[in-house]
Amino acid sequence: MCDSVSKQKEKLPRTHENVSTPRWLMGMLFASVFSSAYLLVPLYMLTAIASLLLSLPSFNYLAWIYAAPLILSAITKPVALPNAVTFFLSPMLDYFDYEEISEISDDTVREMLFKQKKTFILAAQPHGLISFCGICSAVNCPRDFRGIKTAVASSLLMT
Repeated sequence: MCDSVSKQKEKLPRTHENVSTPRWLMGMLFASVFSSAYLLVPLYMLTAIASLLLSLPSFNYLAWIYAAPLILSAITKPVALPNAVTFFLSPMLDYFDYEEISEISDDTVREMLFKQKKTFILAAQPHGLISFCGICSAVNCPRDFRGIKTAVASSLLMT
């Protein structure tokens, strides 16, 4: 009985009462950056391509400098940084008052996935334009689950 009480005291659930204001504001800032990027990146992509096309007869350095991030992102492979995501985006869990409810425990999932080699189809509720629930879920998941492929295309390749 004492062990279960001490385990409960070690990990308090996140509530508005035990979250500091700076951490909550930092979560709001990160969520705002994602929302702003979602709105501004398509506009940047269009203007970068237009600036390159309009400067074609002559070689305009400013147009190439402006379009350089777009060109670099197109020619380089994406890099996954799951530990950085967890470290930097964990205040978003407090901002959204995120709570995850699962039907089976993480230990049961670990045993079924890694020891019994069972396959799963995971389903989640639909999301809007940017999935803050998906971001919070990625931040909140255990470290050994981060290597599981979750995209539809990678899941279909496994079947």
